[in-house]
Amino acid sequence: MTDTQMDQFLEEFYRLSILSYLKDEGVLDHGELELFDWYLKVGEHNIDEMLKGYIDEDSLVLVDYYIDRVRHSHVFHLTSLVEKSLRRATEWLELRHRVKFDPNKGGRWKWQKRLEFLKNGGFSDIDDGTWHTLDVLIQTRNILAHPNAPQRPELDSTTTKRHSELEKLAQKIGSTPGIKVDHGMVVIGSDFARHCLIAFTAFSKHVDCQIQQSFKSLNRNVH
Repeated sequence: MTDTQMDQFLEEFYRLSILSYLKDEGVLDHGELELFDWYLKVGEHNIDEMLKGYIDEDSLVLVDYYIDRVRHSHVFHLTSLVEKSLRRATEWLELRHRVKFDPNKGGRWKWQKRLEFLKNGGFSDIDDGTWHTLDVLIQTRNILAHPNAPQRPELDSTTTKRHSELEKLAQKIGSTPGIKVDHGMVVIGSDFARHCLIAFTAFSKHVDCQIQQSFKSLNRNVH
């Protein structure tokens, strides 16, 4: 075996080893999903207890604030898991097909570009309904991360952009449970994070299954 052949052999050996590691790890540790599920249950339980304990109007203002903070945190937490899984799936495809993810190609947002990259890389049967829910989740996070700007002339463009994003979200929500846009505000109900968690669990398991099949195919070709 020549030095060039040895280098090629070692390169391919290490590539397959990393792919095997990524396959075994999956796009997400499903323990993280179980932890989020627990976090979600605790949050909603605390909300229920607070609603039972505070019945006067002044107290309800504080309770409403707490509810918003808890449910917004659910959106932020779950979105971070979605983006993590997309990043890992992208890394798998880059290594599997020896291509680089180009953040300048595809949709407006990086998560849209990663999804397009996955579909072009063989994950073309991702369920549209499942992804629609995750799309709503991520867009909701983006809006919640940039609360309404004060009405000052120098911030008019920011305010206009926010209104535009709210209108797009309102149109996209459709029949998604537990979320609505009301008087320029995103209102999160108790069902939204649970609905998104179910969709994300299905999405991550589907992508993991696709990776397993792709790795088996790769091994057959190598041997």
